[in-house]
Amino acid sequence: MVNVKKGQFLEIEYTGLIKGSDIVFDRSNIEDKKGVIICLGGNSLLPGLETKLEDKEVNKEYNLDLNLDEAFGKKDPKLIKIIQTKVFISKKINPIPGLQVNVDGALATIRSVSGGRCVVDFNHPLAGRNLTYNIKIIRIINDNKEKVESILNLDFPFIKDFNLENENLTLFFEKFDNKIKELIIKRFKELLPEVKNVNFEDSKEKKVVSKE
Repeated sequence: MVNVKKGQFLEIEYTGLIKGSDIVFDRSNIEDKKGVIICLGGNSLLPGLETKLEDKEVNKEYNLDLNLDEAFGKKDPKLIKIIQTKVFISKKINPIPGLQVNVDGALATIRSVSGGRCVVDFNHPLAGRNLTYNIKIIRIINDNKEKVESILNLDFPFIKDFNLENENLTLFFEKFDNKIKELIIKRFKELLPEVKNVNFEDSKEKKVVSKE
């Protein structure tokens, strides 16, 4: 019996459903990939779900319930706004109930349209919902290259190429600004402290593309 601990990298399969229904809002096995690799406790999943995964066994399946406080919280009435329909029309958006829209950089859902006005909900679409996750822990990841790949896939998917040699990680991309560099270095320090040095190189200047 192998139990998983916070800080370990795990390959998992999961399906997230609204509790008491067959409505699936998230699943790991998309794009022909069976599982996804996460760092437990690294906030790759809902914190409430990651807490419930601690000390669970590898190669076992679990049904884990999250109440709304463990999931996306309660609906906040203050986040429900009324916006004139003409505002959306001017942006070439046809407002209909259920449509998700971007309003000044914030995601929202149109709940109703009537009399030239739209009721727009800025709460998370799953706020106020109890959730259920069907989840299986497939294996614990020990290989540092797999760990690096998982961090890049989940947090920095625009980086497709890297080289890892002992404690030194080199990431290749066409352009890194300083803020992105800081975020990347911070994330690796949090999740994979075995990597002592994170270096950045322009992918255009890389002659040989290899992860070996």
